Amino acid sequence: RRCMDLVQIARIRDAFARLHSSGRFPWYSYEPGREMMPLHASPGLDDATTRRVLTGIEVFGEPGSLGADPLAGWPRLSDLLAHESDGASELLALQRLPQEAIPDFASQPCLFLQAQALERGAEVTPHRDALPYGGDMIATLVV
Repeated sequence: RRCMDLVQIARIRDAFARLHSSGRFPWYSYEPGREMMPLHASPGLDDATTRRVLTGIEVFGEPGSLGADPLAGWPRLSDLLAHESDGASELLALQRLPQEAIPDFASQPCLFLQAQALERGAEVTPHRDALPYGGDMIATLVV
C-alpha cells in the first residue's frame, strides 16, 4: 500500500492511454469488462527468450494479432524511457518495486508488465498463467 502517490498513478494510467490512442497497440478485450495491454520490461528479454517465453500468450490477442506477437507488436518500456515519455520513469519504478521489496523476486528478471483496464464489477478469478517458462511469481499493483 501507498507505494505510489496519486500523481505517479495518473502518469502511469496516462502512459497506457497514450499508447492505446497512438494506434501502436490496442487494448485487448480478454473478458467482458476486462481489457489488457502488455509492455516489455526494461531491460527487455532478448529476442530468443521473448520468442520462447512470451509468444502466443492468449490473454493479449488472437493468433496473428499484435498482442500474440511480442517481438513486433508489444510496446517497449525502453522506448518510452529513451523518449522521456510521461509515465515511463514511474513504470520503471513500478517494475523494480517487487525486486526491491520482496526477496523472492530479487534475482528474477521481469518478463513483462501488463496493464488491465477493469470496469467496475468486472471479475478476475484465481488462475495460473500458462507460460511455458518463467512466470512463477506475479506481482500485482491495483490503482
